[in-house]
Amino acid sequence: MKLIKESSAQWLGNGMGNSTADWVVKGAEHIKVYKGVGGWKVQDTLTQTTLVRFADNRKQALEIYAQRCQVQH
Repeated sequence: MKLIKESSAQWLGNGMGNSTADWVVKGAEHIKVYKGVGGWKVQDTLTQTTLVRFADNRKQALEIYAQRCQVQH
């Protein structure tokens, strides 16, 4: 599964730290991978459905998403 960077990491200002980059799945650009409160998430932006809620890192979020996709198909 390949990702495309949707937005870059940014410095949020004095004392606020950094935001991470947002990603989308190549070929399925409606599947967004991003870091939110509580960890990494995977969301279907067409249906506004959260597919993965809490993952420790981007790799883990994609692994969980891939496992769920295989079960559904």
